[in-house]
Amino acid sequence: MDDYFPNLAGHPDATAIFAQELANAALTVVPIDPEGETRCGVAGETSLPGGFRLRVRRPWCYASAKITPPIPAAIAALIADEPFAHPVRHYSGAAQVLGAVARPHGHAGGLTGDAVKTYAGGVPVDCWHADSLRALRALIYALRTVIAREGLTAEEAVKVKLALDTSSIVAAFEEGAAFGGRLYELVREIVHDDSRADPTDPRVQALRAAHPL
Repeated sequence: MDDYFPNLAGHPDATAIFAQELANAALTVVPIDPEGETRCGVAGETSLPGGFRLRVRRPWCYASAKITPPIPAAIAALIADEPFAHPVRHYSGAAQVLGAVARPHGHAGGLTGDAVKTYAGGVPVDCWHADSLRALRALIYALRTVIAREGLTAEEAVKVKLALDTSSIVAAFEEGAAFGGRLYELVREIVHDDSRADPTDPRVQALRAAHPL
């Protein structure tokens, strides 16, 4: 049977157990303030190709792996479809692929590559919930190999996310403008925020000119 993570919620030795799990996954163990159901006082970190960083924390019966910046859905889909044989338990899915046990977006039941591409409109993936140590190790290996093989960089990933966010903001502005009031004011402020809306996008430039702060 696979080495599914045990439930550490309320476990008095949760920090020590997770520290060993992180070491077994070849992650650097760093101290953090105890948090969540497990009150674990450590997290795992590692660098990835292309300038990405991965941090792993421990909720009750899985490991939560967060990548910075998020990777495009098309790249995450390739990782989700990596073959991976496993039994089904807790939140894992039945498909014999990595996305069933290293679950993109933390989605219960896992996601295949096709589902990742359409999840919430194809948003970039910043988090996986790994149901076992073997799944966590396979996720880290897949992230390293796929990111390197595809030549993805953190800078490119940020641009992809900004473009998607910008399209969502433009659509939200049209709705907010129709309703007026506080909703319009909030969306107008977002349109003028360079970190959230691409200032080089002609749609954003037109909205800023027509709706100054």
